[in-house]
Amino acid sequence: AILKQENVGAFTAVGFSSGATTALYLAALARDRVQKIVALGGAIDTMSYRKESLEELRRLTGADYEKMAPGFIAERKKLMGEPDAFYKLVDNMKHAWLQPEYLTASQLGSVKCPVLIIGGDQDEYMDAAAFRRVQSLIPGSQLSIVPGCNHVGLITDAAIFRDRVFPFLALK
Repeated sequence: AILKQENVGAFTAVGFSSGATTALYLAALARDRVQKIVALGGAIDTMSYRKESLEELRRLTGADYEKMAPGFIAERKKLMGEPDAFYKLVDNMKHAWLQPEYLTASQLGSVKCPVLIIGGDQDEYMDAAAFRRVQSLIPGSQLSIVPGCNHVGLITDAAIFRDRVFPFLALK
């Protein structure tokens, strides 16, 4: 509905973590508009998570995120306007993260555009098998497992974009 309302034509999406899940969702549900997808560290269901990470997600609060990344969260809170908006966002995100299934095998199987899935072999939330499972459900998709890379490293290591993301996006 938003894509139509905003008159969005064809587009490419690059998403990290929950943004990767959103990009895959768009590829499945807006097949006529999505040209390419790069999904960095995205889950498709709660089975994607390591058991201990899923338990941690159940316990995490907005205050925990503030302790982990105080400067980053302080900047985000400034953008939000309302004092409690960040905590509401975390609660809403947790509700979404803890849904048993985000995308079905059928939805993923319907993706028609080129897809690159990137995961780190040291990702705290998902292991390489979870990324391989996502790749196996999307016909013709590509998978790149980055050695020695954790979850956040997927977006902070410029070499991942230089060596993997940009060449994929440049392909015709």
